[in-house]
Amino acid sequence: MMVQPMLDKKIWNALSHFQTHDLVRQRYERKHGRKLNAQRTWEISSCFIQGQEYFENAAAADETVRPLLLYYGVLSLSKGLILFLDRSLNEESMKPGHGLSAKGWSGAFGTKATVLDLEVEVADGTFLEFVNAVSGYETGAFATPDGGIQIMPFAETCSIAAGQIFRLDNVFSRIPKLWHTYRAVTGSQPASLPGMLQFQQDAFVVCVMMDPVGGAQSSDEVRRLFQVPSDIEIGAWPAGTMYGVNHFGFRVEKDSSGSFPAACPVWEEISGGFGNLIAPWPNGVYVSPATKLFIVAYFMGMLVRYFPSRWMALIRGQKGDGLLPLLREAIDQVEQEFPEHTLGILGWA
Repeated sequence: MMVQPMLDKKIWNALSHFQTHDLVRQRYERKHGRKLNAQRTWEISSCFIQGQEYFENAAAADETVRPLLLYYGVLSLSKGLILFLDRSLNEESMKPGHGLSAKGWSGAFGTKATVLDLEVEVADGTFLEFVNAVSGYETGAFATPDGGIQIMPFAETCSIAAGQIFRLDNVFSRIPKLWHTYRAVTGSQPASLPGMLQFQQDAFVVCVMMDPVGGAQSSDEVRRLFQVPSDIEIGAWPAGTMYGVNHFGFRVEKDSSGSFPAACPVWEEISGGFGNLIAPWPNGVYVSPATKLFIVAYFMGMLVRYFPSRWMALIRGQKGDGLLPLLREAIDQVEQEFPEHTLGILGWA
Protein backbone atom coordinates (compact mmCIF):
# COMPACT_ATOMS: atom_id res chain seq x y z
CA MET A 1 0.00 0.00 0.00
CA MET A 2 1.36 3.41 -0.97
CA VAL A 3 2.00 5.96 1.78
CA GLN A 4 -0.02 9.07 1.02
CA PRO A 5 2.14 12.22 0.89
CA MET A 6 1.48 15.28 3.00
CA LEU A 7 1.10 18.73 1.47
CA ASP A 8 3.76 21.28 2.35
CA LYS A 9 1.87 23.61 4.69
CA LYS A 10 4.48 26.35 4.42
CA ILE A 11 4.06 26.54 0.64
CA TRP A 12 0.28 26.41 0.76
CA ASN A 13 0.08 28.96 3.59
CA ALA A 14 2.05 31.35 1.39
CA LEU A 15 -0.14 30.59 -1.64
CA SER A 16 -3.23 31.24 0.48
CA HIS A 17 -2.41 34.96 0.20
CA PHE A 18 -3.71 34.66 -3.35
CA GLN A 19 -7.02 33.32 -2.08
CA THR A 20 -7.88 36.63 -0.41
CA HIS A 21 -9.58 39.61 -2.03
CA ASP A 22 -7.45 42.31 -0.36
CA LEU A 23 -4.02 40.71 -0.84
CA VAL A 24 -4.64 39.81 -4.47
CA ARG A 25 -5.63 43.41 -5.22
CA GLN A 26 -2.57 44.76 -3.40
CA ARG A 27 -0.14 42.44 -5.19
CA TYR A 28 -1.78 43.04 -8.58
CA GLU A 29 -1.60 46.83 -8.21
CA ARG A 30 2.03 46.61 -7.13
CA LYS A 31 2.92 44.54 -10.20
CA HIS A 32 0.81 46.19 -12.91
CA GLY A 33 0.38 49.71 -11.53
CA ARG A 34 -3.37 49.55 -11.89
CA LYS A 35 -6.29 48.65 -9.67
CA LEU A 36 -8.10 45.37 -10.04
CA ASN A 37 -11.89 45.28 -10.05
CA ALA A 38 -13.85 42.94 -7.82
CA GLN A 39 -14.74 40.49 -10.60
CA ARG A 40 -11.15 40.01 -11.81
CA THR A 41 -10.00 39.68 -8.20
CA TRP A 42 -12.51 36.91 -7.60
CA GLU A 43 -11.51 35.14 -10.82
CA ILE A 44 -7.87 35.01 -9.70
CA SER A 45 -8.52 33.99 -6.10
CA SER A 46 -11.04 31.33 -7.19
CA CYS A 47 -8.32 29.56 -9.20
CA PHE A 48 -6.01 29.38 -6.20
CA ILE A 49 -8.82 28.22 -3.91
CA GLN A 50 -9.83 25.50 -6.35
CA GLY A 51 -6.21 24.52 -6.96
CA GLN A 52 -5.58 23.88 -3.28
CA GLU A 53 -8.78 21.82 -3.02
CA TYR A 54 -7.64 19.60 -5.90
CA PHE A 55 -4.19 19.10 -4.38
CA GLU A 56 -5.65 18.30 -0.95
CA ASN A 57 -8.07 15.80 -2.45
CA ALA A 58 -5.26 14.24 -4.49
CA ALA A 59 -3.16 13.78 -1.35
CA ALA A 60 -6.02 11.84 0.26
CA ALA A 61 -7.10 9.96 -2.88
CA ASP A 62 -6.33 6.41 -3.96
CA GLU A 63 -3.58 5.95 -6.52
CA THR A 64 -6.20 4.96 -9.10
CA VAL A 65 -7.32 8.61 -9.45
CA ARG A 66 -4.60 10.70 -7.79
CA PRO A 67 -2.79 11.77 -11.01
CA LEU A 68 -6.02 13.07 -12.52
CA LEU A 69 -6.82 15.19 -9.46
CA LEU A 70 -3.28 16.52 -9.46
CA TYR A 71 -3.57 17.55 -13.10
CA TYR A 72 -6.72 19.54 -12.39
CA GLY A 73 -4.88 21.14 -9.47
CA VAL A 74 -2.02 22.09 -11.78
CA LEU A 75 -4.53 23.45 -14.30
CA SER A 76 -6.22 25.61 -11.65
CA LEU A 77 -2.96 27.04 -10.32
CA SER A 78 -1.82 27.68 -13.90
CA LYS A 79 -4.98 29.63 -14.67
CA GLY A 80 -4.47 31.65 -11.49
CA LEU A 81 -0.94 32.51 -12.61
CA ILE A 82 -2.11 33.44 -16.11
CA LEU A 83 -4.84 35.75 -14.84
CA PHE A 84 -2.50 37.40 -12.34
CA LEU A 85 0.45 37.86 -14.70
CA ASP A 86 -1.36 38.72 -17.96
CA ARG A 87 -3.57 41.74 -17.46
CA SER A 88 -5.02 41.38 -20.99
CA LEU A 89 -6.85 38.16 -20.08
CA ASN A 90 -9.86 37.39 -17.95
CA GLU A 91 -11.78 34.20 -17.30
CA GLU A 92 -14.03 34.63 -20.34
CA SER A 93 -11.27 35.60 -22.79
CA MET A 94 -8.97 32.67 -21.99
CA LYS A 95 -8.87 30.10 -24.77
CA PRO A 96 -10.83 26.91 -24.14
CA GLY A 97 -9.01 23.60 -24.00
CA HIS A 98 -5.97 22.23 -22.24
CA GLY A 99 -3.54 23.39 -24.90
CA LEU A 100 -2.11 19.88 -25.14
CA SER A 101 -3.56 16.85 -26.90
CA ALA A 102 -2.69 13.15 -26.88
CA LYS A 103 -1.06 12.18 -30.18
CA GLY A 104 -1.66 8.61 -31.36
CA TRP A 105 -2.02 7.06 -27.93
CA SER A 106 -4.51 4.39 -29.01
CA GLY A 107 -2.19 3.21 -31.76
CA ALA A 108 0.82 3.27 -29.45
CA PHE A 109 -0.87 0.99 -26.94
CA GLY A 110 -1.45 -1.53 -29.69
CA THR A 111 2.31 -1.93 -30.20
CA LYS A 112 5.27 -2.74 -27.96
CA ALA A 113 5.58 0.92 -27.02
CA THR A 114 5.71 1.88 -23.34
CA VAL A 115 4.20 4.85 -21.53
CA LEU A 116 7.47 6.71 -22.12
CA ASP A 117 6.84 6.56 -25.89
CA LEU A 118 3.59 8.52 -25.62
CA GLU A 119 3.50 11.95 -27.25
CA VAL A 120 1.49 15.12 -26.80
CA GLU A 121 1.05 17.95 -29.27
CA VAL A 122 0.90 21.61 -28.35
CA ALA A 123 -2.22 23.51 -29.43
CA ASP A 124 -3.87 26.82 -28.59
CA GLY A 125 -5.21 26.73 -25.06
CA THR A 126 -4.22 27.00 -21.41
CA PHE A 127 -0.78 25.42 -21.86
CA LEU A 128 0.49 28.06 -24.30
CA GLU A 129 -1.11 30.83 -22.24
CA PHE A 130 0.78 29.44 -19.24
CA VAL A 131 4.08 29.22 -21.15
CA ASN A 132 3.77 32.82 -22.32
CA ALA A 133 2.64 34.12 -18.93
CA VAL A 134 5.49 32.61 -16.91
CA SER A 135 8.22 33.37 -19.46
CA GLY A 136 10.91 35.34 -17.64
CA TYR A 137 9.82 34.34 -14.14
CA GLU A 138 11.92 31.18 -13.74
CA THR A 139 15.69 31.26 -13.56
CA GLY A 140 18.68 29.10 -14.38
CA ALA A 141 22.33 29.52 -15.30
CA PHE A 142 23.45 29.79 -18.91
CA ALA A 143 25.72 31.75 -21.21
CA THR A 144 24.67 35.30 -22.03
CA PRO A 145 25.21 37.16 -25.32
CA ASP A 146 27.87 39.38 -23.73
CA GLY A 147 29.98 36.35 -22.83
CA GLY A 148 29.12 35.74 -19.20
CA ILE A 149 27.43 33.10 -17.07
CA GLN A 150 24.46 34.45 -15.17
CA ILE A 151 21.55 33.31 -13.10
CA MET A 152 18.80 34.88 -15.15
CA PRO A 153 15.22 34.41 -16.37
CA PHE A 154 14.45 31.88 -19.08
CA ALA A 155 12.57 34.42 -21.23
CA GLU A 156 15.08 34.33 -24.07
CA THR A 157 14.78 30.56 -24.35
CA CYS A 158 10.98 30.43 -24.55
CA SER A 159 10.07 29.30 -28.06
CA ILE A 160 7.33 26.72 -27.54
CA ALA A 161 4.63 27.01 -30.20
CA ALA A 162 1.51 25.24 -31.41
CA GLY A 163 2.26 22.08 -33.36
CA GLN A 164 5.34 21.10 -31.39
CA ILE A 165 5.41 17.57 -30.02
CA PHE A 166 6.77 16.34 -26.72
CA ARG A 167 7.58 12.70 -25.99
CA LEU A 168 7.21 11.69 -22.35
CA ASP A 169 10.65 10.07 -22.29
CA ASN A 170 12.29 13.36 -23.31
CA VAL A 171 10.48 15.19 -20.52
CA PHE A 172 11.19 12.65 -17.76
CA SER A 173 14.86 12.40 -18.73
CA ARG A 174 15.25 16.19 -18.29
CA ILE A 175 13.76 16.54 -14.81
CA PRO A 176 16.80 16.79 -12.50
CA LYS A 177 15.28 15.10 -9.46
CA LEU A 178 14.27 12.07 -11.56
CA TRP A 179 17.71 11.40 -13.07
CA HIS A 180 18.70 8.59 -10.69
CA THR A 181 15.38 6.72 -10.87
CA TYR A 182 15.15 7.26 -14.62
CA ARG A 183 18.51 5.60 -15.13
CA ALA A 184 17.79 2.75 -12.70
CA VAL A 185 14.38 1.95 -14.22
CA THR A 186 15.03 2.46 -17.92
CA GLY A 187 18.68 1.43 -18.09
CA SER A 188 19.32 4.54 -20.21
CA GLN A 189 21.32 7.64 -19.45
CA PRO A 190 19.08 10.59 -18.67
CA ALA A 191 19.41 13.88 -20.53
CA SER A 192 19.95 15.66 -17.22
CA LEU A 193 23.17 15.01 -15.29
CA PRO A 194 24.66 16.46 -12.10
CA GLY A 195 27.17 19.16 -12.87
CA MET A 196 27.94 22.85 -12.83
CA LEU A 197 28.96 25.82 -14.96
CA GLN A 198 31.93 28.02 -14.15
CA PHE A 199 32.92 31.27 -15.83
CA GLN A 200 36.66 31.86 -16.23
CA GLN A 201 37.68 35.12 -17.89
CA ASP A 202 37.40 34.34 -21.62
CA ALA A 203 35.63 30.98 -21.40
CA PHE A 204 32.99 29.02 -19.58
CA VAL A 205 33.80 25.62 -18.12
CA VAL A 206 31.27 22.79 -18.05
CA CYS A 207 31.75 20.12 -15.38
CA VAL A 208 29.72 16.90 -15.70
CA MET A 209 29.82 14.45 -12.79
CA MET A 210 31.42 11.06 -13.49
CA ASP A 211 30.43 7.57 -12.47
CA PRO A 212 30.36 5.71 -10.07
CA VAL A 213 28.25 8.36 -8.37
CA GLY A 214 25.74 8.38 -11.19
CA GLY A 215 27.01 10.85 -13.72
CA ALA A 216 28.39 10.52 -17.25
CA GLN A 217 30.20 7.34 -18.20
CA SER A 218 32.49 8.59 -20.98
CA SER A 219 33.64 11.72 -22.77
CA ASP A 220 31.91 10.45 -25.92
CA GLU A 221 28.64 10.33 -24.01
CA VAL A 222 29.13 13.92 -22.82
CA ARG A 223 29.87 15.06 -26.39
CA ARG A 224 26.77 13.35 -27.76
CA LEU A 225 24.44 14.36 -24.95
CA PHE A 226 25.40 18.03 -24.80
CA GLN A 227 26.20 18.37 -28.53
CA VAL A 228 29.76 19.54 -27.91
CA PRO A 229 31.51 20.49 -31.18
CA SER A 230 34.26 18.11 -32.31
CA ASP A 231 36.96 20.77 -32.04
CA ILE A 232 36.40 21.17 -28.27
CA GLU A 233 38.37 18.73 -26.12
CA ILE A 234 36.58 16.90 -23.30
CA GLY A 235 38.83 15.61 -20.51
CA ALA A 236 38.56 13.52 -17.37
CA TRP A 237 39.31 15.98 -14.57
CA PRO A 238 39.99 15.11 -10.93
CA ALA A 239 38.08 16.62 -8.03
CA GLY A 240 39.26 20.12 -7.24
CA THR A 241 38.27 23.40 -5.67
CA MET A 242 36.01 24.24 -8.61
CA TYR A 243 34.06 20.98 -8.50
CA GLY A 244 34.59 18.58 -5.64
CA VAL A 245 34.06 15.27 -7.48
CA ASN A 246 35.73 13.59 -10.44
CA HIS A 247 34.17 14.90 -13.62
CA PHE A 248 34.35 15.31 -17.35
CA GLY A 249 35.15 18.90 -18.17
CA PHE A 250 35.43 21.08 -21.23
CA ARG A 251 36.05 24.74 -21.95
CA VAL A 252 34.16 26.78 -24.49
CA GLU A 253 36.06 29.91 -25.44
CA LYS A 254 34.77 33.16 -26.83
CA ASP A 255 35.32 33.86 -30.48
CA SER A 256 36.83 37.02 -31.95
CA SER A 257 33.56 38.88 -31.53
CA GLY A 258 33.45 38.12 -27.80
CA SER A 259 30.56 35.66 -27.92
CA PHE A 260 30.43 31.92 -27.44
CA PRO A 261 30.49 29.80 -30.64
CA ALA A 262 28.71 26.84 -29.02
CA ALA A 263 25.54 26.57 -26.98
CA CYS A 264 26.02 26.40 -23.25
CA PRO A 265 24.02 23.75 -21.40
CA VAL A 266 21.32 25.13 -19.14
CA TRP A 267 21.89 24.51 -15.43
CA GLU A 268 18.87 24.01 -13.17
CA GLU A 269 19.24 24.10 -9.41
CA ILE A 270 17.97 21.18 -7.31
CA SER A 271 18.72 22.56 -3.84
CA GLY A 272 21.46 24.28 -1.89
CA GLY A 273 23.44 25.30 -4.96
CA PHE A 274 23.56 21.77 -6.39
CA GLY A 275 22.01 21.21 -9.77
CA ASN A 276 21.93 19.41 -13.09
CA LEU A 277 22.92 20.29 -16.63
CA ILE A 278 20.07 19.88 -19.10
CA ALA A 279 20.85 18.47 -22.53
CA PRO A 280 19.41 20.27 -25.59
CA TRP A 281 15.87 19.24 -26.53
CA PRO A 282 15.27 17.40 -29.84
CA ASN A 283 12.96 20.14 -31.14
CA GLY A 284 15.38 22.94 -30.31
CA VAL A 285 13.30 24.58 -27.58
CA TYR A 286 14.00 24.95 -23.90
CA VAL A 287 11.28 23.83 -21.48
CA SER A 288 11.33 25.53 -18.08
CA PRO A 289 11.00 23.56 -14.80
CA ALA A 290 7.35 24.50 -14.17
CA THR A 291 6.44 23.84 -17.79
CA LYS A 292 7.96 20.35 -17.62
CA LEU A 293 5.81 19.59 -14.58
CA PHE A 294 2.69 20.87 -16.38
CA ILE A 295 3.41 18.45 -19.26
CA VAL A 296 4.00 15.53 -16.86
CA ALA A 297 0.77 16.31 -15.01
CA TYR A 298 -1.15 16.31 -18.30
CA PHE A 299 0.44 13.04 -19.44
CA MET A 300 -0.37 11.25 -16.21
CA GLY A 301 -3.84 12.77 -15.79
CA MET A 302 -4.96 11.86 -19.28
CA LEU A 303 -3.52 8.34 -18.96
CA VAL A 304 -5.66 7.82 -15.86
CA ARG A 305 -8.76 9.41 -17.37
CA TYR A 306 -8.83 7.92 -20.87
CA PHE A 307 -6.87 4.68 -20.44
CA PRO A 308 -7.82 3.52 -16.93
CA SER A 309 -7.16 -0.16 -17.69
CA ARG A 310 -3.57 0.68 -18.69
CA TRP A 311 -3.03 2.67 -15.51
CA MET A 312 -4.63 -0.03 -13.34
CA ALA A 313 -2.37 -2.65 -14.92
CA LEU A 314 0.65 -0.58 -13.97
CA ILE A 315 -0.33 -0.07 -10.33
CA ARG A 316 -1.80 -3.51 -9.73
CA GLY A 317 1.31 -5.51 -10.53
CA GLN A 318 0.48 -6.81 -13.98
CA LYS A 319 3.04 -7.59 -16.66
CA GLY A 320 4.82 -4.50 -17.98
CA ASP A 321 4.79 -2.52 -14.73
CA GLY A 322 8.55 -1.92 -14.61
CA LEU A 323 8.15 1.83 -15.14
CA LEU A 324 5.92 2.26 -12.09
CA PRO A 325 8.64 3.53 -9.68
CA LEU A 326 9.53 6.27 -12.16
CA LEU A 327 5.90 7.22 -12.77
CA ARG A 328 5.20 7.37 -9.04
CA GLU A 329 8.21 9.57 -8.42
CA ALA A 330 7.18 11.86 -11.27
CA ILE A 331 3.70 12.20 -9.78
CA ASP A 332 5.26 13.04 -6.42
CA GLN A 333 7.39 15.68 -8.10
CA VAL A 334 4.29 17.32 -9.56
CA GLU A 335 2.60 17.36 -6.16
CA GLN A 336 5.64 18.70 -4.29
CA GLU A 337 7.24 20.98 -6.83
CA PHE A 338 4.50 22.62 -8.90
CA PRO A 339 3.01 24.63 -5.98
CA GLU A 340 6.56 25.65 -5.01
CA HIS A 341 7.32 26.80 -8.57
CA THR A 342 4.00 28.68 -8.59
CA LEU A 343 4.97 30.49 -5.41
CA GLY A 344 8.43 31.26 -6.81
CA ILE A 345 6.97 32.75 -9.98
CA LEU A 346 4.57 34.89 -7.96
CA GLY A 347 7.50 36.00 -5.79
CA TRP A 348 9.32 37.29 -8.88
CA ALA A 349 6.19 39.03 -10.15
